[in-house]
Amino acid sequence: MSANGFGQRLAAWVVGFLIIAFAELIYFSGVLGSKGPLEVLGLGARWSEYPSDQATRLGLVLLATGLVLTYIGLRIKNRIYRIHQRVAGPASLFMLATWSLSAVVVVFFFDLLNSFPGGGLVGSPVSPVTYGTAGVTFIAILVSITLRNRGTVRVGFLSAFIGTVVGVMIFELPFLFIISPQIGLPLERALFGESPLFCLVFASYSLLYLSPIASLSRYTLFSLGAVFIILSSWAFLTNFAFPSDPISFVLNSTSKVLGFATAFSLFIHKGS
Repeated sequence: MSANGFGQRLAAWVVGFLIIAFAELIYFSGVLGSKGPLEVLGLGARWSEYPSDQATRLGLVLLATGLVLTYIGLRIKNRIYRIHQRVAGPASLFMLATWSLSAVVVVFFFDLLNSFPGGGLVGSPVSPVTYGTAGVTFIAILVSITLRNRGTVRVGFLSAFIGTVVGVMIFELPFLFIISPQIGLPLERALFGESPLFCLVFASYSLLYLSPIASLSRYTLFSLGAVFIILSSWAFLTNFAFPSDPISFVLNSTSKVLGFATAFSLFIHKGS
């Protein structure tokens, strides 16, 4: 399969999720007005911490995942795995458009919540850490690629943007699955309510196919394993509580920073 053909199929897959997301916006715009967003989605309030026994099981699963990723990183040693199916041309524009539409859907989704009485999301205390680390990650990837690959400023900007976006989503994907059972709804309804966010997550990961620099190494697996180990510590120490206490705040912030470090590690090798 050609790169463009692969990109078109990948983008078409993302568009399928977007259609679902737009359908949900239409559905929720009719439902939220009568029932209120907190009752329907459970997204307008903090998630509740896990009971101790469930938090322990969650922590063990997260810890095992982190250790497995670390072990795989040790096993692959210095090998580098590049994304050979790079997407370019019209297919790349199509993929960027699908990501943009995914982001627009999420913005509309949050605006929809805010438009009803009692709607809106609780601001996260970790947001300043997220924004600050995102800016550092963008600059670090741009400078790193520009210095190692002379004359590739355009590729540097594109890769820096992709790395920053993916850095956010490396944390968000497991996080969404973890908090879904704790937002006060049956799990299937919680996941359905968060599906616009999942659309944006998967559309963001697909952007990696646009960069000729992106590659996976042992450092990527080490960083990703560290994300899961910190998440397991969050479950063990505070039952994965909302980051309003110092310990949860530090663990949440650290896991986000490690997510950006994982994204940075995807772009540390010289492009072909």
